[in-house]
Amino acid sequence: MAAQIPTLPLSTLTLGAHCNFHTQVVSLGEAMDPEALHITEIFASYRDAVRNESRIVNRQTAFVATDIMKQADKVRDDMLAVFNAVLNGHQYTHIEAKKAAYNALKAVFAPYRGIRSHEFSRQTAELDGLLAELQKPENAAHVTTLALTQEVEELTVANATFSIEMQKKTMEMAARVPEKDVDTEAARAECDRLYTEMVAIVNAYALIQPSEAINNFVTQLTGIVETFRLIAANTGKSQKEETTPATPAAPETPAE
Repeated sequence: MAAQIPTLPLSTLTLGAHCNFHTQVVSLGEAMDPEALHITEIFASYRDAVRNESRIVNRQTAFVATDIMKQADKVRDDMLAVFNAVLNGHQYTHIEAKKAAYNALKAVFAPYRGIRSHEFSRQTAELDGLLAELQKPENAAHVTTLALTQEVEELTVANATFSIEMQKKTMEMAARVPEKDVDTEAARAECDRLYTEMVAIVNAYALIQPSEAINNFVTQLTGIVETFRLIAANTGKSQKEETTPATPAAPETPAE
């Protein structure tokens, strides 16, 4: 009797193993001629389904922009803390120019009380307004008097960096919307359905119209199936060992 592709309990495979199996089958099919295997149309659909499933397995969870945003936000908060400390310290000064600078900058900062604790987007917008005020000639002179010019420059760069990275994160999130819309169970089921139909076609031709291409495909796919059959068996065994409580040892009989 002609060789047949054996069945595989696909539902027992983990998501990663499941995707890996189907990816290997796709690679095997691409290495051969789907037309010679009589699966041209269904193989194209199957390959698309496997690519769809791979988007779930390889789904990125972290955002590239997040770390840069955290760093920039820390600089923003630190620079604001410096401003707060310097201004508070100068309320006691008796030097005329510094007293004037303190009074002027205190008025500038007054509308932005608690800015460090505000939500990210609100803080960014408020800092844009604060920096615009500090960069006005009359206020810039007071900033110089209190030796805060470098802090203003650092705050400006950090706020601009945060704003840019926030936009990048928004774009990253938008790009991932299609991935979030992929239903895991539906994607798995579609891969399995198309694979089963494809195998049925190849097995039928192996019986009624065998060829070298079909025989080679059956032999190589059988090897892949047997490999993942072992993986499925070991996965089930390890899960059973993790969930089955150990049997307590029988108590020893005391010596008389």
